[in-house]
Amino acid sequence: MSQGLVIYSAGSPFLRTRRAEYRYPPVSVEAEEPPAPLLDPFHGSQAVLLVADIYSVWPGPGGYRAASYREMLDMLESHLERSCSRRLPASHCSRVRYRAYPWRGRMAGWVFDAQPGDATLYHMLHTVEAVQEALRQPPGARPRRVYTVYAEEQHPWPARLQELAAAAAALALEAELVEAVQEPHPYPRGRSPPLVDTVEHRRLPPSAAAARLLAEAEMRALLEPRRPHAPRPPRRFEQQAARLARVVEHARRCRLEALAEAAAATPSPLAEAAAALRSAARLYEEATAVVKQRQGGRVAHGLAASHQAAVTLAAAAALLHVARRAGGTEKAAQLLGCH
Repeated sequence: MSQGLVIYSAGSPFLRTRRAEYRYPPVSVEAEEPPAPLLDPFHGSQAVLLVADIYSVWPGPGGYRAASYREMLDMLESHLERSCSRRLPASHCSRVRYRAYPWRGRMAGWVFDAQPGDATLYHMLHTVEAVQEALRQPPGARPRRVYTVYAEEQHPWPARLQELAAAAAALALEAELVEAVQEPHPYPRGRSPPLVDTVEHRRLPPSAAAARLLAEAEMRALLEPRRPHAPRPPRRFEQQAARLARVVEHARRCRLEALAEAAAATPSPLAEAAAALRSAARLYEEATAVVKQRQGGRVAHGLAASHQAAVTLAAAAALLHVARRAGGTEKAAQLLGCH
């Protein structure tokens, strides 16, 4: 058994029309969730399954009754966890956490107007929290691999975000990053349920995860007002983002001594990043208006999150965490390819 952490940004949990038999040797599982075989006890993985908020207004979650945006998210996550056994074997459900993120679209008469960076904020927040939880396990029980699964039904942007989130987790855990692609098995035709193979596309070391994050990170304000009367975020967000962006710049330029000094001055980088992302999410939710109409309604976000800033926070926290664990510059030099 090889413990792992699965980061998967799901498609619609309610619009799927059929189950499939998902296979990842030597395990085969009949389910609706594509990462199902990785959650089998043989592979021993835990999973964070991220679902777009637009599905909160379906009859099951009942988010249309919510008085606030946070309540809509809570109702969606709670419903998905309660009904998990419909989509996965009941024995797998204890290994899964469903988390919601903002999305743009129309559903059941409701209009949601999130921007792409808003989804990034929540992907990074839930990933950093999952890494913190993994690190509380005894050393022998911590994930040695981080999996990301690409399924046919995924939208390109959530697929990109799960890629970046998995890279942040792999870097912080110093784990191998495994990218898997799902391929429907062509034979026999008409098979019910259809057979879908989970095929490893590539395995990447933590150094490749670091390079992926550094290429995406950029110094920006984490939250910006979208509407004239929206609240402006406190200055501490800009100051913190600037400080962490400097950490990313140290890593890009191989300033190993400066990186070591920043790590020594930050006792709990993952906790600090999680707190900053959580505070940003709370401000974002408080600035969101849920407007009900005779038929449907509108979810209007007053703040916009920066994709680059959210990635920068997660990348800087992972780099500082690794630097603190290493206690020197040799490990950082190896991860960053500095000579």
